Amino acid sequence: MNAREARRFRIPSSTDCTIPNAAAAYSVTLTAVPPQPLAFMTLWPAGGSQPNISSINSFSGRVLANNVIVPASADGSIDVYAYDRTDFLVDINGYFAPDNGAGLYYFPVKQCRVSDSSVSGSVYADDTARTISVPATGNCAGIPITAKGYSVNVTAVPNGGSVPFITAYPTGQARPNASILNAFEGQIVANSAIVPAGANGAIDVYAFRRTNVTVDLSGYFSGISAINESAVFGTDGGTTTYHPSEEISQGTTVSIPAGALLQSASISVSFATGTLPPGIAPAAPILDFQPTGLTFVKPINVTLCYSDVDTDGYIDGTSVPETELRAITSSDGSNWTPLSIVRRDTARNCLVVETNHFSLMALGISTSTSFDASLPTKTNANGWEEDSIYNPAASPVCPVGLSSVCSSRQIQLSYPFASAAGGTATQLRVRANSQDRIKMRKRVPSGNGSFRWHVFVPAFKPGDGVGVAAFLYADDHHELDFEIGYGSTAIRKDLRNTSPNQGVIFLTSQDNNAISCAPQEKKQGCRATTSLPITLGAWHTFQLNVQEAGPGRSVATWFVDDVQKFSSVLKYWVSEFSWYIQCSLEVLTDYGDHIPFNETVAYFDSVSVSTATPSNSSSLSAPKLLSPANGSVFSLYPRTTVLRWEPVAGAAQYALEIDYGWDSPGYCQSLGAATIPCYCQQIGSCAGAGAPPRVVTAPPYTFDFVGAQPGRWRVWALDSQGRAGEKSEWWTFRYTI
Repeated sequence: MNAREARRFRIPSSTDCTIPNAAAAYSVTLTAVPPQPLAFMTLWPAGGSQPNISSINSFSGRVLANNVIVPASADGSIDVYAYDRTDFLVDINGYFAPDNGAGLYYFPVKQCRVSDSSVSGSVYADDTARTISVPATGNCAGIPITAKGYSVNVTAVPNGGSVPFITAYPTGQARPNASILNAFEGQIVANSAIVPAGANGAIDVYAFRRTNVTVDLSGYFSGISAINESAVFGTDGGTTTYHPSEEISQGTTVSIPAGALLQSASISVSFATGTLPPGIAPAAPILDFQPTGLTFVKPINVTLCYSDVDTDGYIDGTSVPETELRAITSSDGSNWTPLSIVRRDTARNCLVVETNHFSLMALGISTSTSFDASLPTKTNANGWEEDSIYNPAASPVCPVGLSSVCSSRQIQLSYPFASAAGGTATQLRVRANSQDRIKMRKRVPSGNGSFRWHVFVPAFKPGDGVGVAAFLYADDHHELDFEIGYGSTAIRKDLRNTSPNQGVIFLTSQDNNAISCAPQEKKQGCRATTSLPITLGAWHTFQLNVQEAGPGRSVATWFVDDVQKFSSVLKYWVSEFSWYIQCSLEVLTDYGDHIPFNETVAYFDSVSVSTATPSNSSSLSAPKLLSPANGSVFSLYPRTTVLRWEPVAGAAQYALEIDYGWDSPGYCQSLGAATIPCYCQQIGSCAGAGAPPRVVTAPPYTFDFVGAQPGRWRVWALDSQGRAGEKSEWWTFRYTI
């Protein structure tokens, strides 16, 4: 473009961009490539008078870029003027449409840094892209998973090295042929941009040459329409569903029982802003229920809904299960407390909560690996469940005449409690002369990962049979434990050097090899590798790392106070089972010589979970099973069985699992270290030891079945590195003779 020249561009007619004629304005990046100093360039709606403003300046003649929002003319055109001769580029990253109630809305936030390669992740290498999961960074409060785009400021810090260009784009999409900024002379350069959100709300940042990059956020765009509706409720109560949003079609329902209000009230609901607790991202808009502070004589129910359009059981745009949603409330938008959840309606994608006053309410998901153990009620907002056992028949503390009270599942929990480690802790309490077993649990996404507990171990009295435990639990045959008690006389004698202020910690893995410690062994004394002394009346950290390590194998490693104490190979895949992380304080004589004569109290200060995709997994699909047909019945001998399945592209081998014997637990149990695992072992009807799956090179597989009984089989592919693909379904068959 020559000096003092203006050119016109009709944006909707561009063959490279799909822009509607009705667009009211554009977000563009203007890049000047001048051969000499450039005083200024400016952009404005075509046909209007040129404004006395500058869109970009390059007094030194450098290549520079700037983000500009420019209105569109009636036909969608813009004019570009250059004061001095220059080449230039115009890249578009978004447009603004007339408000039809279905567009995106801009929500400003307190400016925050979502990424800084000089602090985390190291410098960008040449020709490198990096994914930034904006809602999950934890640095910016209030960014919803459902955000459709972000207003960011990107800064290149190349430390003198030339960086021809940097660009940002939605994760999961192809990198565009457009730049956000240029730093050919190695100078620090910053520019703003509007970047659409990609997979899981993330964006990718690409650098053509080595540089550090920072990304700051000033706002986001969401497709949720604003609401502000009211309804009048009288003393007879009622139910009203408020205006639904674009993404949460079920709306927000308020149900007020008769007698909850002493006089009529006009109740409104609107979207609001607020700062959620650290590590919590909003899964739906924050709602403001008015009038603020309105108190009800009786508790009312409020239905809060979220988005799961594809009905896969996960909140849209995340890998977070619906069951992990938390409901929280705040009177000031910054200090949040849990709401009591009455019901989780996963069919409608809603949570029904209970409250006795109005304030801000929100649904949130954890963006960190930490689970809060501060509120272990029977059913609560952070997913912890009470799983305690109280046995009145065997407990002498149940007074005559109170059997109806004692027969209930009494929960000896109090919360929050000031902890010696600072903050609050969950208190678990068992009574003297009782058989109380107090447990709390939370479902975890996977048994493959790192699990950590911070626990105050009580100063157990000599001989008291009570213990505190931190453990992973799938079933009675698949459990990985830290169990701490005073220890029986026999066990303490076996440890020899145990001092009076020390108890015994058991490292156990039920129904598995050398590290397993059965209850009767606790009484008789476990091997030294599975029982260790530990200081009582003190805080301790227990950590369990579990990693899958090939077909039918996992490795578990136990740490006490960050020191590795034991590692063991497990004879199963942890991904085969659904796991809970658990905390407990239980009266069991396995921990000592007698039922405790004293009340015992333990504290759980924190519980954290960091799960991972098994390192042995691959993208190979599940084989299609062919024969014998599912449910086949055979009356023949010998019981030669041929298993057939379709080969999987990319498979180097196949792992084959065959189960049998669940209608003959005695026979199955007698197998001991059999070469084929028993199904009855998995359902707890026998204790036979399993074995890893058989590995074969290709279908079919022929073997002689073991007897007249039911069987089942499945198969999965292994790649050249031994990593497992998706498992097929189980198919069953039966031999009658």
